[in-house]
Amino acid sequence: MKKLILFILIIACLFPTMLEKVETNPLFDMQNVEQVCFISENKFEVDGVESVKSGDLYYNYCSLSIAKANLNEFKKNMKGFQFYFKKEPIENIIQKLKVDILEQITLEDGRNVLCGVTPYYDNYIYMDSKRVNLQISISENEVVVGFPIILTGY
Repeated sequence: MKKLILFILIIACLFPTMLEKVETNPLFDMQNVEQVCFISENKFEVDGVESVKSGDLYYNYCSLSIAKANLNEFKKNMKGFQFYFKKEPIENIIQKLKVDILEQITLEDGRNVLCGVTPYYDNYIYMDSKRVNLQISISENEVVVGFPIILTGY
C-alpha cells in the first residue's frame, strides 16, 4: 500500500510538468536567413564555409543549412554569431526571438540599431550597465542580427 501511495504522489508531482508546453529554441529555425557568420578563434574547414581572418579572429560565413548541420563544431571557441536577412520584417524577428528592446539608436546613414535581450541566447555583454545579448541593425536592404552584438560592422 505504501508503494502505491508513493507512486501516486510521484505521478501527481510530475503530471503538471507533463502538460507544460516545452518551448524550443528558434534561433536556427529562422526564416529568410541569407547568410550566417560565426566569429571564432578557429577557421572552419567545412565545405561551403568562407572564412575571413581579421586580427585574431575568423569570420566564418555559410548558409543556414550548413550552420545547422555543423552547429556543435561551430560553437567551439565561438565569440558570437550573426544572421543576415533580406526582406524579413523586423517585427517577425523581434516576435520570434522574444526580444526585449533596451535601446534604439538611429545612425547618421539612417540605419536603426536596436540593443536588447532574448531568452534564447545565454551569453551577454554589458552596455551602459545593461545586460545585452542581441543587437539588430536595420537598413533599407538588410537586417543583421548579432549575438551578443554585431561584430562584423553594420
